[in-house]
Parts: sequence; C-alpha cells; structure tokens
Amino acid sequence: MNIKNIITVVIFVVLLILLAVYPKSLKPTEQTELAGQNEWKKYQDSNIGIEFEYPNNLIPNYEKTVYFSECEECPGLINIRADDVGQETLEQALQYNSEKSDLVEKIKIDGTEAFVYIPIDDGKRVENSKIIYTLRAGRLYKISIRSLNEGEDERLLKSIRFPND
Repeated sequence: MNIKNIITVVIFVVLLILLAVYPKSLKPTEQTELAGQNEWKKYQDSNIGIEFEYPNNLIPNYEKTVYFSECEECPGLINIRADDVGQETLEQALQYNSEKSDLVEKIKIDGTEAFVYIPIDDGKRVENSKIIYTLRAGRLYKISIRSLNEGEDERLLKSIRFPND
C-alpha cells in the first residue's frame, strides 16, 4: 500500500468515527431541551378557586397573591390575585382600575370573557408582559405574565380552570 492509499484510508476511518459519534452527541441535548420545554406541573388553589399548568422550572410562592418565579428571591413571572368585587360584569369590575395599560385583545378563559392588557411604564408598552383580567362568580382575577414566550403564555391561559364555580 502506498502512502496516498494509507492517508485515504485514515481519513475515511476518521470520517466514519466522526459520523458515528457526532449525531449521538447531539441527540440527547436536543431531547433534553425538548423534554424540559414540554414538562409542566399542575397548580391548584382552592382558596382563590383556580387551577392551571405552569412551566416546571418555576417555583410557586404563596402570599396574598400566588406567584411563580425562577427562584425564591426572584420576581414573579406569573402572578395571580383574586378579589371579591361584587360586580356583575368585567367592565364594571375594571372601571376603577388605575393601572396604565393598553387593551390588546379579548379572549375566553374556561368559557369566561377575559381582557388582555399590555402594561405601560414611563409612557412605553412593556412588551414582555401581559395582564389578564377575568370575572368569575363575583371574583376579579388578575393574572400577570412576564417573560414567558408566546407559546407558554397561550398554554398557561388555555389550562386555567375555575373548579369552585
């Protein structure tokens, strides 16, 4: 065998090894990332009458409002508050709302009308945040979502149920 043939065989063997090892090293990473994105937990709170799914990387914290953050000291990425308001319509319940925000759409949450707002800070929209209000059985629910991606926002909102009605 001449030197040219030996070099060709060595290159061929190295390429085969790389092709055998490289795809295997990529697959677990991709699967881990996808699995992490798909794994959600279910949260239930009978005190405020709500249940929903949330990303498993968030930690629930309990005060007057329930909020979920990436660590115990971190600001909430999902905040939920329920107040008895004694109003019959969502418009009536929100008439005294002093928060600066833009109404961007009306949606349904568990069959109930909800208003989606984008908060305004220093005269500018806070684009990575949403505030959703809905009125259910005399309770005004305020759901604030910050920094979730669009697909996660939608999944969270679709998973909300009000089991105490």
